[in-house]
Amino acid sequence: MGFLVDITAQKKAESLNTWTAKILEMIAKGASTVSVYTEIALMYESRHQGLRCSMLELDGDTLLHGGAPSYQRHIAMLFTVLRMVLISALAAPQLILASRTG
Repeated sequence: MGFLVDITAQKKAESLNTWTAKILEMIAKGASTVSVYTEIALMYESRHQGLRCSMLELDGDTLLHGGAPSYQRHIAMLFTVLRMVLISALAAPQLILASRTG
């Protein structure tokens, strides 16, 4: 006689706990925010097939690229361009409005 027990959920939970502990250790040791954000993104990508994760940070009125390990470099650079567009829109909203109507 034998039986089969599905331990998939248990293994996923153990993996999440291990990865979370690693991230908390990185933070405690003063790792750079980019490396912490990258590790968080990789953790979520590993748990969800096909997911691509990007970590952004809002510093005052500035949107900063934190980490996007699975995006190609040119996609990551898009965040920098987006930041410049947002700053321009915040600095001169009348120009954005004029360009839409004109």
